Amino acid sequence: MSTDAQVESQRFQALFQHAPDLVAVLDGRGRTIYASPRQKFPTDISPDGGLVLFQEQTLDPVKKTDIFVVRASGGAAVPVVEAPLEQSQAVFSPDGRAIAYVSNESGVSDVFVQSFSPPGSGGSRSIVDIDTFPATYGGGGTWSHTYYIRNGPIVVEPVTAVPGSSVYGVSRGADKLDVFLTNTKGFVRTASWEPAFTDGFRGWRKINDGMATPGGPVTVISRAPDQLDIFVTGTDGHVYSAAWNPAHTDGWHGWWQIGDVTVPQGTAVHGVSRTTDKLDIFVTDVNEVIRTASWEPAFPDGWRGWREINGGRAKPGTPVTAISRSTDQLDIFVTGLGGRVSTAAWHPTHTDGWHGWWLISDVAVPAYAAAQPVVRLPNHLDVFFVGTDNNVHLASWSDDVAFGHWRG
Repeated sequence: MSTDAQVESQRFQALFQHAPDLVAVLDGRGRTIYASPRQKFPTDISPDGGLVLFQEQTLDPVKKTDIFVVRASGGAAVPVVEAPLEQSQAVFSPDGRAIAYVSNESGVSDVFVQSFSPPGSGGSRSIVDIDTFPATYGGGGTWSHTYYIRNGPIVVEPVTAVPGSSVYGVSRGADKLDVFLTNTKGFVRTASWEPAFTDGFRGWRKINDGMATPGGPVTVISRAPDQLDIFVTGTDGHVYSAAWNPAHTDGWHGWWQIGDVTVPQGTAVHGVSRTTDKLDIFVTDVNEVIRTASWEPAFPDGWRGWREINGGRAKPGTPVTAISRSTDQLDIFVTGLGGRVSTAAWHPTHTDGWHGWWLISDVAVPAYAAAQPVVRLPNHLDVFFVGTDNNVHLASWSDDVAFGHWRG
């Protein structure tokens, strides 16, 4: 701790005095400015020296602690933050117009920022934009954040990932990376990187109150520069979406339920943007039906779907991977009930809807296996998958091959 920080800490400690059945917040002359039979602890002094922030145990044992303010000259304590569970470690902003504090009301510890005015005028609250603080990797799948304040570090609960779970990512613009996961508590979180971040990746931010199966997949699509759309299967088996772009000054928007389709918990919702501002997503529902939903700005009623795709069937929750090999072209791949990878295709010129299904290979594939497609040239597809023989297989297709046959 620096010398300035040590002096600041000593000032805080000088405000505290213990007496039988009484913990009192004192001014520099030792005079009691607030007393109560409950335990309390001062955490900061306003920049003008006129107010003291402190946390105090409440009478409700479920709440644990709340945050109060009292004038340094003495008087009644005024509640600043009262919420379920524990609120603590409050500090003033340098201009005294806001406070930051830690709260675990959501089930995990988060840092909140709340506007602050003199007692009695209230204030609006929002969760802090956590990507303004560094993340540190501690090994064993654990990431932690340290939020540096004037009185030393506040260490927020580490973000832990389920071993073996996937981290999903996308580049929403040149040299920008955003990654997503669902942590061990089921909260959807994100971290980001760009060259301007001298401290490396920033995160992990909790995305509103979105929850899924711990370690569950989070699909992300960028349908336009600096636009992010993510998709998860919620704990109720429905599909949900959230969105972000720089114009959202209040952070992520969502979550919104997409239709009434039901899928097994932990199902991956795969999707693609086949052209700017168009989204298509795919799932296999609890009844083995392969379905799709789509969105674009021209749809006044929001998402449209879920439509069945040509009688396609797979085991419930089987991933349906998707790719766009040219503008407005969709190709999807799934391991069917027969244990082989099949494909179907759609294009606006298909006036009769989806075409398919066609086998891309005779190689046997385990149930629920995902086939990963790649486009390396326009109208050329390479699909990778693992067979029951434990080998990695490749099947390829190109529109210049006679009869459109798959090879591999």
